Amino acid sequence: MRKTINLMLTLAATGVLCSGQAKAQGPATSFLRQPASFAQTGYDYDGYYGDYYADDEDPDKPDAGQNAAGDSCAAGDSCDSCDPGGYFGGFFSTDGPGLITVSGWVNGSATTNDANAGAFPNNPENFLVPIGPKPRGRGSNFPVGFNDREQGQLNQLYLVLERELDTSSRGWDVGGRVDLLYGSDARFTQALGLDDQIISDKDSLEYKMAIPQLYASFGLGDLTVNVGHFYTIIGYEVVTAPDNFFFSHAYTMQYGEPFTHTGFLANYQVGDGITLYSGLTRGWDNWEDNNGNLSYLGGVSVSLGENTTVAFAIISGNEDDAGANNRTLYSIVATHKMGPLTYILQSDNGSENDASAVVAGQDAEWYGVNQYLLFDYNDLLALGMRFEWFRDDDGARLGVGDTNFFQYTLGANVKPADNVIIRPEVRWDWQGGGAASTPIFALGTENSLFTAAFDFIVTY
Repeated sequence: MRKTINLMLTLAATGVLCSGQAKAQGPATSFLRQPASFAQTGYDYDGYYGDYYADDEDPDKPDAGQNAAGDSCAAGDSCDSCDPGGYFGGFFSTDGPGLITVSGWVNGSATTNDANAGAFPNNPENFLVPIGPKPRGRGSNFPVGFNDREQGQLNQLYLVLERELDTSSRGWDVGGRVDLLYGSDARFTQALGLDDQIISDKDSLEYKMAIPQLYASFGLGDLTVNVGHFYTIIGYEVVTAPDNFFFSHAYTMQYGEPFTHTGFLANYQVGDGITLYSGLTRGWDNWEDNNGNLSYLGGVSVSLGENTTVAFAIISGNEDDAGANNRTLYSIVATHKMGPLTYILQSDNGSENDASAVVAGQDAEWYGVNQYLLFDYNDLLALGMRFEWFRDDDGARLGVGDTNFFQYTLGANVKPADNVIIRPEVRWDWQGGGAASTPIFALGTENSLFTAAFDFIVTY
């Protein structure tokens, strides 16, 4: 079974690489693996996020670069691109052509589950080893995440400082970006040697601070090179709350993929439907390399017409402290738009030498398939469903042995104002096959878990 799945995924990846590539990403209107300012192996279309999250247009407002009469700007005119608002408006800006833009959001949530809290162990922090500090006390949703606690949470207090590249006129440009994240989600984005030094477990187990992006950008025509610390291009779901449809996350994203890298990554737009990615990094979630070995990160994005996009990304390198065990992960994300419906299919496959939690010295493998169906009902409401199968073949990712994980999520996005999004959802998780007799839900007391949650996002 495993060999059959690997063969199918390998053939699919080969087909992607041989069929063409996709256009570079536009503004933050795409489903992205990371913020849109850093183009990646996602896709771009003018549907759900392009319409649903777009600000209302004022037909009487002149376009950027025009004055009130609709004519091209002259020196001294008051318009978006000629007058950024005085000295401070020209250097720092939340909207428009300022040298450095300032943006961000606040994201809070609440989650409940159907588990029997009275059956929880008295020492849940010693049960299994999750990604991030273990929740103390009762009321855990683990391994569901990032909302792993049955309580209200401040998930993300997020700030972005950015100078976007503009190579349209001069042909070359220099920019960069800094992201600051405080909240309960920052536990999952800690980079070795950077974020883990800011707020210690002694000071706070739940609320941490992270700097998930800190990079400089160099652009020349269709070539961009980002140097520093940045989000991964692997997979479909992202850390940044406004760029996901669902509040909770898939197993593949939380347990099977890296969050950030440190190094450099180049992307080159070959044509209207082709973008290539290639670079070297210090591996998974490292600011300081734990072994001195570099990992390769690359991919290709292919636009197959106006409604279909396929992306392939891969990372490979030695990740253990001794630098002896290779870890390789590749991900394929395909997207197809059908009017108000958008379908997304993701397939991941990862392996690592000598990393099995079941048999000492044996290689480990993990893989899975995610499917999303999103329906753009109107400007106020969108509906979505997600189904995932994730197999931790050798217990290397969640530590409970050979296990299949499944989850089915139904959710909605409600937008009562241009800068406010509310995301209610219900989710059913269960395990089966392999080590199904070893429960993981409700801190080792159940083989399944039902959760109901909602969160809100206020952008600025």
